[in-house]
Order: sequence, then structure tokens, then C-alpha cells
Amino acid sequence: MTAALDHVLASRFYGARKRLRDTRLIATDVDWSAGQGPKEVRSPATDLLLLATGRPRPVLSAG
Repeated sequence: MTAALDHVLASRFYGARKRLRDTRLIATDVDWSAGQGPKEVRSPATDLLLLATGRPRPVLSAG
């Protein structure tokens, strides 16, 4: 998962560098963080990957 995050953040294709330029991403379930800035996002790595690729977070139903 961390390799995928590193790839997405380094790639121009996804636009993550521009979109998240002043945001620090911190994974809560693995030892990974990236970026710097006044904003911080703390979340499981899978949710950070969705954010970095510009995809919406899935809505989970309680049931």
C-alpha cells in the first residue's frame, strides 16, 4: 500500500502533487507519511490512496 501511495504522489498523472501541495498525509494503520504544510489528513492508507487519486471515499452502510 505504501508503494502505491508513493507512486501516486510522485506521478504527474493523478494530479496529487498539485492538489495536495500544502497538505501532510499521515497513515493511521501503517508507518507512512508524506508532504508538508499547514493542513494534515490522518486516515487509513486505503483512504489516503483514494484521496490522492482524486476518488471519493466510499460510503459504508451500517447494518
